[in-house]
Amino acid sequence: MAVLEVVKSGKQELPESFAVLKSETVFGRDPKCDITLSWDGMSRIHSRIIGMGGDAQMRAPGGDRVPTSFRILDCGSGNGTFVNSVRVSESLLRDGDQVG
Repeated sequence: MAVLEVVKSGKQELPESFAVLKSETVFGRDPKCDITLSWDGMSRIHSRIIGMGGDAQMRAPGGDRVPTSFRILDCGSGNGTFVNSVRVSESLLRDGDQVG
């Protein structure tokens, strides 16, 4: 199972973990996002994590396959999306990557 661990959101020291079980997870400030983060630099719809592949042995609630690899895509955010301190429009995510 993939987990997005948020260690800092604005002035709040978390950490807080979110399971990423869907084929698409949207995050931003908008309450309609799958993951809502209230950081001043976060756009309403900031980025999307897209799950790829899928393990037939692992099923999410509802029966969907759990993705086995992930890409992050910036959604035209004002401050950008960063992977390991490098601004990206799209990037493959690897275990331990830091996203900002």
